[in-house]
Amino acid sequence: MVKNYFRTLYEYFWEDLHFFRRWKWKSLYSEIKADLENGKLILDLGCGKGVIVRKLSKNFMMVGVDKSKNDIKTAVKYNKKNNSSFIIGDAESLPFKKNVFDAAISFSVLEHIKDDLQALKEIWVSLKENGMIFKTLDNFFLSEDLAKKHKCHRFYNRSLIKKKLTKTRFKLLKSKYILTSKISHIFGEFHCKVGLSGIPLLFFLITYPISLLAEKVFYNTTQGLILVIKAKKGF
Repeated sequence: MVKNYFRTLYEYFWEDLHFFRRWKWKSLYSEIKADLENGKLILDLGCGKGVIVRKLSKNFMMVGVDKSKNDIKTAVKYNKKNNSSFIIGDAESLPFKKNVFDAAISFSVLEHIKDDLQALKEIWVSLKENGMIFKTLDNFFLSEDLAKKHKCHRFYNRSLIKKKLTKTRFKLLKSKYILTSKISHIFGEFHCKVGLSGIPLLFFLITYPISLLAEKVFYNTTQGLILVIKAKKGF
């Protein structure tokens, strides 16, 4: 019980020190702020413990959805004073009416959903006209064994996500790879092999600035561990 308590604190409050999450958050937040006015209603699909909801609720109205009852319980507990609400739900059958949200976000969630096309269709229905989606997607680097361990059904490159967005009536506006250098690949694969609880805090403190420098020097536009996308609801 004590172990689970500290794990919750670790995942929730130390999120900014997490190697992958910090990169994803910094990359996606700049896109969200550039395209959405304060006060807009945003859906966080696969919100987990509500970390991103907590951050964005300072500027936006937030609704978090996750199928994990325990994660939703934690999210509600730590977001009581925020401009947010949380619902237990399935991405393949969202419990919302048509044309509700101004935007939808997800942080490396789509690859964990068995029927990703159905999830995108559900998002399309829930978005208002010209609604936006902002997503980070895991790409190609995990082995088959690691993919099973992390319950990933697939990984995405630009071509694959563009096809799926087109099929579900979204227009891809922007895509960018992050964590593209060899150094970032090494850090990323190590993180995935040992898991969240197996990495000491010092690892986070050291790897982020090193990978940040490596990306500036060795940035690769054609491939990376994470794909960041922005798309718009079409008709």
